Amino acid sequence: MQPYSFAELKGQHVLLDTDVLITLSKYAESGSVQSLVGQFRELPINPVITQGVYFEYVRAANSKDSINKMKNFLFEEVSAILLPHHKDDLSSAVDVANLYQRYSKKMGGTCNASMVDCLNSAQLMRYGKNLTLLSFDIKGYPTLIHDRVGLYPLDLENMTNDTKTLATIRFSKKKYKELRESF
Repeated sequence: MQPYSFAELKGQHVLLDTDVLITLSKYAESGSVQSLVGQFRELPINPVITQGVYFEYVRAANSKDSINKMKNFLFEEVSAILLPHHKDDLSSAVDVANLYQRYSKKMGGTCNASMVDCLNSAQLMRYGKNLTLLSFDIKGYPTLIHDRVGLYPLDLENMTNDTKTLATIRFSKKKYKELRESF
């Protein structure tokens, strides 16, 4: 299976979620992963990460060598840029988490978004249409305040029997405003 083109993201900044980095590095030899990373360079797409994503990605390293390999993959092969921390990031993430919790409670469920998911949502909120998230974890980014603008299968060929679905996600100011006003 040929991976889909990310041509609609040409020239844009794309926030990579931790699960994407883990999959890309774990299956780096897969033709689909190589094609995806190749599209980042060719189109070009500007991959970025948050400090939370960086932490989640490198925290599993158990030696200096493995940390260096992970950093090399992240900053050299993927060419990711670390987004700067902004003073409002944490308060925006808390606001997002509170909205999720209130809505989940109202609907009789629970919120599945992690702290890093909420921090990523805060970045999407801050940068608006200038930033799109790539994630396999659609539960961490509910459509309450996000729009899924694309779904792309990633066929990992003979490396696993799994085909993962990569989502492109954007923050929706309209949905966010309506949800805030409804509480």
